Amino acid sequence: MPARKQPVPEDAVTARQTLLAGLARDADIFELVSELAPLHPRDNTFPGEVQYAVLAAAALHGGTEPDLLDEVAWWQADDFWQYALFAAVACIRAAASRAGVPVRQACQDLTQSPSRPAP
Repeated sequence: MPARKQPVPEDAVTARQTLLAGLARDADIFELVSELAPLHPRDNTFPGEVQYAVLAAAALHGGTEPDLLDEVAWWQADDFWQYALFAAVACIRAAASRAGVPVRQACQDLTQSPSRPAP
């Protein structure tokens, strides 16, 4: 089987859309993992960077300094994206709860938000 190509920007868009659409329809976490797994090239953190952006924003707001390379070294590249997915799901659900809106509405709001490039 040929090796998976390196991720391209369109893959990040697909990963975000898959995550938000899955949460909006109340998919369980294992279904989300199955839907995102084909985007993950072996020995690569993608699509963990997409979910890591959510974690980094929360970490910075909380006064900590996130470090992607340190996290990847700890969790291993082929596991990192799944842990990042679990954390992103938890953060989005918590944000929706805090805002007093259904997760479906929070996902729709995030989908409509303009994309911003990572710093």
